[in-house]
Amino acid sequence: MVNMTVILAAPPDQQAALRFGVPVAHMGYRIGPGGRLARGNLPSMLRGGLLMLSDCGFTSQLGWENLCREILRECQDRHFEGVVADFETELNPQLGTLLAELFPQLEKQKLSFYVSEPYAGFCVGARVLVSTALSGGTLVQRLGEASHKYGAARIALDVQRVSMEFPLPCPGGIGAALPLFSLQKLLAEREPPVFFSPELCAYYFLLFEKEEYRLVLYDDACSILQKLHLARQFGIREAFLIFPEVQDIAREII
Repeated sequence: MVNMTVILAAPPDQQAALRFGVPVAHMGYRIGPGGRLARGNLPSMLRGGLLMLSDCGFTSQLGWENLCREILRECQDRHFEGVVADFETELNPQLGTLLAELFPQLEKQKLSFYVSEPYAGFCVGARVLVSTALSGGTLVQRLGEASHKYGAARIALDVQRVSMEFPLPCPGGIGAALPLFSLQKLLAEREPPVFFSPELCAYYFLLFEKEEYRLVLYDDACSILQKLHLARQFGIREAFLIFPEVQDIAREII
């Protein structure tokens, strides 16, 4: 347990996230054809939490009046407390325009607004999702730089549960995702010595097979709690966890 607000991001088919007694960001929304709000199969009686908007499948759109109006209406109808613009594709100025138009309308209704870090400049004052995924450096450096740039009060930690394997040597630093069941099988069958990396706030172990060394990097409840404690030391007070990624360890974290 850590002294910060944890928000679970859950798709429509995993409403078990509601049982944990923390806010839930509902992932069943995306930008549909014609710039309209496309809704997933959410329960009709669902109320409360956050509307989580995806840019998956977005191509192009010039006007955002209809979408902004539909988002505000959905928030009102379902008593949502805010919107999370969880945009994962390459930075798109058209989407930046959407966020810039939507932000003041949400502010007027006293609704919170979270945006992916690449879009932070389009709506100064919105909360910024800062990912724990690292392409270099340490997590301390990452959070320190983000806190200096945005201010800790504006940051929400976007916790990405790591489970990856890397060939050694690995000059490009690019690994492959390792499914959770494969990770658990390796740990159970090989019983390798496991080490903790303070720089990455993650566990790792080495494997040798087929005349090749591999490094396996992964998170469990303890390492995720370490990430949350570190963020709290920087003054960050909110964190998002993706429920399908942490369902097996959510009770230990929350």
